[in-house]
Amino acid sequence: ILFSKHLEKITAIEPSRAMRDVLKSKISQEGIKNIEVLAQKWPDCTPDPHDYVFCSHAMYGTADLPAFIKKMNDCSRKMSFLLIRAPSSGGLITEAFQHVWQQPHDSPNFTIAYNILLQMGIFANVLFEESEKKHFLASASEKEAFVELKRRLGLLDTDKYDAYLINLLQRRLVEQDGQFLWPGTVRSALIYWEAKH
Repeated sequence: ILFSKHLEKITAIEPSRAMRDVLKSKISQEGIKNIEVLAQKWPDCTPDPHDYVFCSHAMYGTADLPAFIKKMNDCSRKMSFLLIRAPSSGGLITEAFQHVWQQPHDSPNFTIAYNILLQMGIFANVLFEESEKKHFLASASEKEAFVELKRRLGLLDTDKYDAYLINLLQRRLVEQDGQFLWPGTVRSALIYWEAKH
């Protein structure tokens, strides 16, 4: 919607019906006529080339990030933009992933994406935005935090790491105003590069 005021034609790719409905409703409320919304998923979709391709936090569930980025590059005539999280190195979630999976990343993030871009021969520019929040996540209870941490680690079907996770949460969670805050901030990184064909 913000881009619609500056560009001639916009194609929004959105696989979620609920998100499409919200987007279409906002487009209608604003009286915007230059946005087409496609019920597809990146990179499986086949849009026409556009001058700019912009992805905002939509790559986390992708099984093949290089293919995701290649599709961005292939569909862009001028420039691609990838907005992705850049988590802090000392956060609770980072510590948990390092212990359980021997690597600090819970999903594709700035570090992984930028290294993939370099391996693809794309030397991208980066802008960082600091988070106003001083914590990664807030949970209503220690039990809720425990279940969420297990879900993020992919450990819901095993109790192998339960003792470690309970200890980690007791050690690291910060109780404040009736909530349990997860230490560690998340800033956003805007990675952008000229189309390379």
